[in-house]
Parts: sequence; C-alpha cells; structure tokens
Amino acid sequence: MIKSPGLNRMLLPASSAAARGISVGVSRRLIHSSSRLARAADLEARSIVYEANGDPTKVLRAHKWALPEPKSGQVVLRVGLASINPADINVLQGVYPAKPAKRQLPGLAGDAFIGGNEGFGIVEHVVDTGGDLQEGDWVVFGKPQMGTWTSRMVCAQDDVIKINRRSSSLTEVMASTLQVNPATALRMLSDFQRLQPGDIMVQNAANSAVGQAVVQIAARQMGVETINLVRDRPKLDDMAAHLAALAQGGAPAHLFTYEGLDDRDSGVKEKIKDIIGKRKIKLGLNAVCGKDGSNMAKLMGPDSTLVTYGAMSKQPLSVPAGLVIFLNMSVQGFMMNKWYASKQSTPEGSQERRQLMDTLTKWYEDGSLVPPESHIVHIAPSDDVETVGRKAREAVGSSMAGYGGKKFFFKF
Repeated sequence: MIKSPGLNRMLLPASSAAARGISVGVSRRLIHSSSRLARAADLEARSIVYEANGDPTKVLRAHKWALPEPKSGQVVLRVGLASINPADINVLQGVYPAKPAKRQLPGLAGDAFIGGNEGFGIVEHVVDTGGDLQEGDWVVFGKPQMGTWTSRMVCAQDDVIKINRRSSSLTEVMASTLQVNPATALRMLSDFQRLQPGDIMVQNAANSAVGQAVVQIAARQMGVETINLVRDRPKLDDMAAHLAALAQGGAPAHLFTYEGLDDRDSGVKEKIKDIIGKRKIKLGLNAVCGKDGSNMAKLMGPDSTLVTYGAMSKQPLSVPAGLVIFLNMSVQGFMMNKWYASKQSTPEGSQERRQLMDTLTKWYEDGSLVPPESHIVHIAPSDDVETVGRKAREAVGSSMAGYGGKKFFFKF
C-alpha cells in the first residue's frame, strides 16, 4: 500500500470545524455539567511527582491534590493514558534539555515537578462552550512537558490539539503515542531528504519505538527500503521477522547487527553492499552515536544527511572527515519538542501540527501504522499514594531496563 512519494503532499489537510448549533438537549447537558464541575476544587488529581532530579526508581512519588477552578479559556481533562518514553527518564535524571516547570501543589511543602510529556486526554469540562472542543473529545498535548502522569489536569484550551477520530479503531494506546515516536519518524523521513520510491536509507536502534515507526512509514507510505541495525541478541531471527512484517506491503526491511558491521570477517558489509546495489544511501537516522553511529555513517553516500536524535551509547558521535569533505555529508540533529515549539507562534505552524496529528491518526486507523507492543500499568481508584508511588517507580524501572521490549503506559 505504497503511497505517493512526497511526504508533505501526503499530510492530510486539517478539516476546519463546522459551526455547531447547540440543541436544547446539549445545552441542558452542558448546564448540568457546568453545575457538576462548577467547583473544580472538588475534583482531585493523583499525580506522579518528583521534587529533585535523580534516580527515577527512587525520586518518584505520588501526590493527591485539589485541582484549581478552571477559568475562561481553560478545560478540565481526564488523562486517558500516559506514555513512559526514554526522554521522560532523561528528564527525571536531569540530563535532558527540555525541562518542566516546577509547580506549587496544594499539600506539598515545596515545589515539585509532575512527570510525563506524552499521552492523550478526554475533555471533561469546557469553560467557554461553543468552540471546537466539546466534552468527550480526545486530545493530545500541544506544549512540551505538560505533566501527563496525572489523573486529571486543568489547562488552556489552546494547549491541546483535538484528535480527529474517524472510527473506533483508534485505540487508547494509539492516541497516547501520536506525539513523540511516529511523529519523530515522519518528520525525520520528510524534512531532511527528498526520498522517492525505490530509495534506501539506514538507521540504528531499529527495534526502538521510533525505529519501528520508521520501518512502517518508509516501507508502506514511501516505498523506501530500510537497512536496520541493532545490538546482537538472542532470537535475532524473530526481530528480523517482526521488522519484515512491519514493512509488509511496501519496500523490504533488512536487519543487521552493530557487531556484524564492525567485524570485517562477518560478511555484513558485503551483504549490505549487495542490497544497496547502484543506489546511494541518502538518509541515516542515528540514535546511538559512539562507534556504532560512526560505522553506520560510513555506509552512506554523497550528499547524504546523517540525522542524530539520540545518544543511547552515551558516547560522542565521531564522523570521519572524509565523509564531510569528499562526500559532502550533512550532519544534523533533530528534537521533536523543538519542532513543536517552532510551530507554536503562527497560525500556519499550528495548522502543520494539526496536519501531522491527522496524518498519523489516519494511518493508525487504516492499519498501515501500528504501535509497539504495550504494557499498561493500571492505577486503581482504591490505590493509596504509597501504592501509586511504588507502581510508578517499578514501571519506570522496567521501562529503563527494556523489559520484554514493550512500551509502558500509566492508566489512572
């Protein structure tokens, strides 16, 4: 199901909201809802918080607090599902450039942070009715570090983006993963090189959530073949089969290991050269850096772009000078939060963000994009703050360890 090659043309135009008349029945429901939520202080939020950076398995705790009363221009959201991403862990550790703002939460002696950057919310109450948002709408969060590891929040209506669901096939996990991993994959595939059907690209960390999204979008939407690199591990054939299934219906996905690429006697370089043929690799996506990132860069062709969006090895990226001087390789960085921030100040930028969400939503709904395997950590209404804090620390610890290759979520 290969689509047209131009990614910018593929982005679906965001549909303009039709003017809505409010029926008597709806008005009564809104009046009832307004009365029910007139004092939002009666609503309590349970949040996963931390007061200082450090080991995520130690600094996290839970806190129950009263929400402030919403003002004009604000909405009350129930968080349907909240993602745990590697960047969230880096934020907790204090090594990520995007930092949340400290908050004064009722019941805490000092300021605290609420964890989480991604998820989806369900609108419970809209102060200014008659606009685009209504009760029951699903939304994603339009600003970085809004503190999504919470059961409820009050925020500005302009700080959320409505999810234009077309069918019930959009699951909570899909909605909760719209903002970061597939969005990162799509932007990197479309913003740095003009890839055409039949082209080939290379990436490391191919088993990550971003890597799996890259395989699907490149193969199924663009007709682009992928060379995928991962660490050597048991059941490597199973991973190769999984990536091939993600590419099914599009261009092939090939899997190799860093160790094989580094070993002159393994034959991996020769196999990759045979796959490339007369083509040149135009785009490389690097989330590892260190020696493995450098070895990957050596596979790339003239006038190519190496895009770095992570440093899992915690080692610097060293690119041979010859690649830059003689092959005119461009080395660039990418950060999804910066892309979002660059689109906040203009109507055109806001439209681009909505188009991005609409495109990914459509692909999720038609089955051409699937999220990674998930593990949902349920936080029951009966759980006390000690239990919630323990569950949070255990979930983040398991996510850090890459337990079972699954993506973790909080569900309050």
